[in-house]
Amino acid sequence: MHIKTKTLILILAAFLLAISITIILLIKPVTKIVSAAKQQTEFVEQGIKAVEVKEELKEAVAKKESGGIDVLHYGISINLFPIQKKIKGDVTINMKLGGWESDKIDLDFYDNLKIDNVLIDSKKVKYDRSEKILSVFRNDKLKDTINIRVVYEGTTKTQTFGSAFVNY
Repeated sequence: MHIKTKTLILILAAFLLAISITIILLIKPVTKIVSAAKQQTEFVEQGIKAVEVKEELKEAVAKKESGGIDVLHYGISINLFPIQKKIKGDVTINMKLGGWESDKIDLDFYDNLKIDNVLIDSKKVKYDRSEKILSVFRNDKLKDTINIRVVYEGTTKTQTFGSAFVNY
C-alpha cells in the first residue's frame, strides 16, 4: 500500500472514531435531558391532579360547612333470585342533615332497577330519576335526622350480582 492510502485510511479511521466518541458522549446528556423532560411532565401532570383534588376538597369542605349530610347507618336487605336473574332490595339510610337547605337529596342509583317505594320516615315522598341519580324530595325541612327507604327490584347490569347467577 502506498503511504498516501495508509494515511488516508488512518485519517478515515480516526474520523470515524471521533464521530463514534462524540455520539457516545452526546447520548448520555440527551438521555438525561429526555429523562428530565419526562419527569417534569409527570410532575406537571401530578400537579394538575393535585390542583383538581384540592378543588374537590375545597368544594367538599364548603358543602360540609354550609350544611352537609352525614350518613349514620345503612340498613340493607337484598334477595337474590338466580333463576330469574333478578334482585329485590330494601335499603334504609339513616342520615343527619346538619343544616342541609335543599328540598332534595341525591342518591346514586342504577337506572335499570325499578323503584317500588321511596319513603322518608315511613311516609311516601316524591322522587325523580335521571341516569344514575335518584333525587328524593323531602317535605319536612325542620327535621335534623331522617330515614330514607328505597325499595327496588330488577336485573343488575354489572357482574357484582351477576356472578351469583352463574349456571352450574
